[in-house]
Amino acid sequence: MHAPPCASSLWEIGAGCPTLLSTQPARQPWPVRWDVRQLRWEQTSSCPSETTSTTVVCRTPTTSAFRHFPKNYYRLRFKVPGTNATVSIVMIDTVTICGNSDDFQNEQPLHPQELGAARSQMSWLRKQLANSQDDYLLVAGHYPVWSVGKHGPTTCLVKHLQPLLLKYKATAYLCGHDHNLQYLQDKTGLGYVLSGAGNFMDDNKQHLHEVPAGYLRFFYGHASSQGGFAYIEINAKEMSITYIEGKGKSLYKTSLPRRRRF
Repeated sequence: MHAPPCASSLWEIGAGCPTLLSTQPARQPWPVRWDVRQLRWEQTSSCPSETTSTTVVCRTPTTSAFRHFPKNYYRLRFKVPGTNATVSIVMIDTVTICGNSDDFQNEQPLHPQELGAARSQMSWLRKQLANSQDDYLLVAGHYPVWSVGKHGPTTCLVKHLQPLLLKYKATAYLCGHDHNLQYLQDKTGLGYVLSGAGNFMDDNKQHLHEVPAGYLRFFYGHASSQGGFAYIEINAKEMSITYIEGKGKSLYKTSLPRRRRF
């Protein structure tokens, strides 16, 4: 895959199917209108609920002029133009790792349907993280690690993914599943970017008590809004994250530093 022209991205990975991000430049100030057919979209494997035609779209690898989904899990790597900084985005299949769930029944995925496939992916992921010397290391999947929303934290990922993110000093984990916008950050500085507001909005925060105190920095889920998304921009010094409401209003902005050279 060729490197994108700059390290900007629009992020929407939780609001229905398929779940996508674009690593192409976006125009500011907001609001702006895009023809989505003119952007190149990277896809993570998602669709936790058992549907038919929708599941085929979300879980069958394919590549076209505007949609890049080569495998159920894969890595993107590119250089930030005009700098010596590099970025890796490790796209994972959290449904294979953790199992299925019903999006509308507040279910937790209980166990992977194919244990061998789950173990194989986790082994691959561990190697990707361990070998990364990139200045920014992101992991992207459908299920959240931490969420205060209707589905709450994903127990499987808290147990199996979070330790890897911490051990290998990832910059952030990007996810969706809950239909709102959230930003969480743990005590080590690891960011959790939840963007699931492209279909409908849910302001439920019923799992707030299950997330460690102080982690939640931002939440937006107004049912009357037109949704929103996360805009990420990376330069030589930091990765900035801006949450944008559907009409173009900037709701929240934060940043994460460049990783230290190993």
